[in-house]
Amino acid sequence: MSTQPDRASKLTLAGTIDQVAEANFLGRKIPAVQRRSAARLIAGRLGLPGGYAGAFAETAAERSRTVRVFTGENLGRNARRRHVLAEEACRSLRLLGRTTAHASAALQAADNRLLAQIAQVRARHPDTPRGTFCCPFCTVSVWRHATAGGLRTFAPELRAGLRHLRSRRDAAGGWRTYPFFYTLSALLEINLPAARAELRHAAPRCARLLRKLRAQAPYAERRRELLRRVLAAV
Repeated sequence: MSTQPDRASKLTLAGTIDQVAEANFLGRKIPAVQRRSAARLIAGRLGLPGGYAGAFAETAAERSRTVRVFTGENLGRNARRRHVLAEEACRSLRLLGRTTAHASAALQAADNRLLAQIAQVRARHPDTPRGTFCCPFCTVSVWRHATAGGLRTFAPELRAGLRHLRSRRDAAGGWRTYPFFYTLSALLEINLPAARAELRHAAPRCARLLRKLRAQAPYAERRRELLRRVLAAV
């Protein structure tokens, strides 16, 4: 997840999330000092104005900027953006590991608040399919957080979520209304046969995109590596 322009300040929530995600994606170790610094920044955003369900809020400096998820899709400027940032911030703290007691407490509080919000929204919308949330973007962010070890009561619903995703397949190798690259990033982390089945569905499209994606296109390096990993996984 990143702000635009691409080289955003390290003091933004989205910029910090993006750096942690990139290090994890590339298998690059983050030095302990930097891990603690990133964890402090994220934890310090808990409960501040603008945060989704009282979880982690973006900084004032980034609210007017375009924010994209790690794979490049635009989040817009609405509740979806605030929710995805909160889930990805939790995921980042989990990827950073044990850093400070304050960060651990903030993560637990945010996780509990997000679970409570999921329950409240579902109570208002009981027809929401199991394993999903309000929209495809938010659903994928919840999957990514759950796969990283969060949302303990939601995680068992991943199988149901993948069944719903299967029902959204389209003829082009994607899923109706689901952000293609962001969804792939979640599927690669879900260790279930149903996730591999969806990657097989997407594989022909991935092969085509890998041939066509220009090296200089925004987020091309990440997307090309993501596509290669999908093809290797199937």
